[in-house]
Amino acid sequence: MVAGDWLSRGYLAVVFALLAWAWADASFFPYDDASFAAVVPALFTAPASLLFVLLPEGTEGSYFGLVTVAAVLNATAITLLARTARSA
Repeated sequence: MVAGDWLSRGYLAVVFALLAWAWADASFFPYDDASFAAVVPALFTAPASLLFVLLPEGTEGSYFGLVTVAAVLNATAITLLARTARSA
């Protein structure tokens, strides 16, 4: 049900590509200042990813898990909305 149609599968593919980009940016490119690469996946998975503000500071593993859960929730919503639109 999560990836029930091409729209939700495409959404999940984009989210996981953004997560890979954020991980690569944080792992391989040192900056003297902060990078906004991790903000993009969080914004792309809003509103479910807004739970990120409840996490304590310095929990990168929890960040990636939360964005993944938010993406799955949003993909489920996309699938349900697409099915509703098709049946109407």
